[in-house]
Amino acid sequence: MNRYRFLIPGDDGRPMQFPPIAPFWITGCNDTHTVVVAYAPNLQTLTSESHWPDAEEIEDWGEQKITFTSRFPKPDWWR
Repeated sequence: MNRYRFLIPGDDGRPMQFPPIAPFWITGCNDTHTVVVAYAPNLQTLTSESHWPDAEEIEDWGEQKITFTSRFPKPDWWR
């Protein structure tokens, strides 16, 4: 899985369909965008119609093992 950080216009950073392919977290927001950190197998999946097609300013942090921390806890819905 790759880890990405990106912006979503507006105040709703959730994916278009739930649950997404991997964990995600809403990490912040401002007047115009929501900041999201998410895992996905590739950029095409991340920006697909079922995930975040309106993602902007995408930062690819590369391939990483899915890791949970106090800042990025394991979501209740994740297996």
